[in-house]
Formats: sequence, structure tokens, C-alpha cells
Amino acid sequence: MGVLQGSILGPALLNLYINSITESVKHCKLIFFADDNYLLKSGFVSEFGQVLGCIESDLDCIDNWLTCNGMELNVDKTEFMWVGTKSMLDKLGTVSISLCGKKVYSKPNIKCLGTYIDCRLSWSEHIAKITKTVKYNLLCIHPYKNLFHKDKLKLMVETQLLSIIYYNAMIWGGTTNKVLKPVNNCIRAACRLCLGKTKYDRVKNDITNELGWLFLENMYIYKCCYFMFQHINNISLTYFNYVFDMKKSNGRNRVTINSNVISRNKYGDKLIECFACNVFNTLPKEIRDNYDELNKCAFKMKLYEWTINLQTNS
Repeated sequence: MGVLQGSILGPALLNLYINSITESVKHCKLIFFADDNYLLKSGFVSEFGQVLGCIESDLDCIDNWLTCNGMELNVDKTEFMWVGTKSMLDKLGTVSISLCGKKVYSKPNIKCLGTYIDCRLSWSEHIAKITKTVKYNLLCIHPYKNLFHKDKLKLMVETQLLSIIYYNAMIWGGTTNKVLKPVNNCIRAACRLCLGKTKYDRVKNDITNELGWLFLENMYIYKCCYFMFQHINNISLTYFNYVFDMKKSNGRNRVTINSNVISRNKYGDKLIECFACNVFNTLPKEIRDNYDELNKCAFKMKLYEWTINLQTNS
């Protein structure tokens, strides 16, 4: 049972077939991307037993729904993870849930749409994975660097390396500079490869001025600002309508965005719900206030120029 892979009607037919699965979930939030489904439930440590019961109850309902619709839940591919601070996770210890008569134990990290999420949301696991991949690709390209012109080598690096580094950077790019350091070092190594520099040459100015690349902390700023542009123009998910409030000044086209999420510490300040609106409000007025006159490409170009200047002056 299934649909032809790559067919035009495939996604629509699959959605029609599985959309009713949401009716079987009573306690948790269900997010699904085609056949990749995620069940979310939050609570305090003191509510541990209740949260666990809600998860197991909804999993049983999903299993029943799959059985009634001629499908089977793959327990071996089912992963389970608690997310919290180190002290909270230490209190819980090793936790398991019961699913189809089998025990599924909590894992320290899981892979979600190409991004590795760890139980403390430090993103160290994801950064370790992409750093390893980028270093391997650098080693593969290095023997052939003299065969290509600098422009072709730059294009190769951008497609094979930077595409991996920048993937989903808006999600994990707000982590600490200490965690981001290995990724920024990979960007420096890629620059040295393109420009024929030695290992100990300083390349920060070359990365910014000659190649036009962004370090992760500045790419995070760029992606957050562009995300707010999408939100203002009703391109983003409707979920964020409850997160951000947009206000226009009387008689002017100036727009100010406020977040309904309250940050409690410096780590919360870097969350996209707080950071995106704060950094968007600091944009120059010729970029921010003309959001409805600039098309997507023009806004991205002006925003990228501003972010490059920000990196140059930092």
C-alpha cells in the first residue's frame, strides 16, 4: 500500500489517507511531515507520571488507528527523548515508555529532518556531526584544488560545504559562541582552500570582503531577519501569529514587532521567538520600513549587504 514516489498526486493522496490520524491524539501535539511523525508533550518534573501516561495513551491510540487503516507502527524505528536542563534530566534518570508490548528507552539525541536535536538543546551533537562531514568533504576536495579556477572552487565549496553548514541555521545558530566555534573554524578552512592560504593565515577579512560569506552568528541574524520579513508578509506559518505582535506608527510606514514570549535569561534572548523581532527592529529604516515595497529578492539582497557590513565592523 502506498503512492508512487515522485508523482504529482502522491503528496495529496498521502495527506488524504493519513490526515484523520490527528483525531486519535487526545493529549499530545502531533506534528507530521509525510511519514515522519512527532508527538510532543510538555510538563514540569513534578508532573512526570502524568506526562508519561499521556504519551503512552496517545501512542496506543495511534497504534490502533494504524491497525484499523491497514498499517503497522514500526517500534524499532520509534525514538523517545526527554528535553530539559541537566539537573532536571538527572532527576528523571533513565526513562522508558511501553509501546506494543516493548520498552522504548529515552535517547540523548534524535535526528529530525536532517538536524540532530539533543536532550539539552545545546546543539553540540548536530554541530559535531556537520563538522565531521564538512572536514571529510574538505579532505576530498583538497587534492584537486589546483585543477580549478578560484571561482569554480568557490562555487564547489559553497554547494558542497556551506550548504551543509547553513542548513537549518535559524534553528540552532543561536547557541553559544563556544559551541559554534568548530563550525566557524570549518568556514575558515574552506576559505583557505579557496584562496590558497596556509593553515595559520588570518582569513576573517577575506571571508567577508572577498568571498562574501557569513560566520554562523551573523548567518543566524540574517535568517532571523528574513524570517520576520516572511512573517510580516504572511509567508510564515500561522503558528507565529500568536508569538509576534506587529504595530505600525501612525502616519508613517514604520513597523515595530514585539514578542509575546518572555525571556528569563541570556540563553532565552537568543531564541528565535525573542531574538528575531529584536534584531529586525534594529534594521536600518530603508530596509525595515520598506518591507511592503521590496520584493523578496530585493529585501534579501539589501539584508545580506547589511549583514556583511555588520560582520566587517564586528
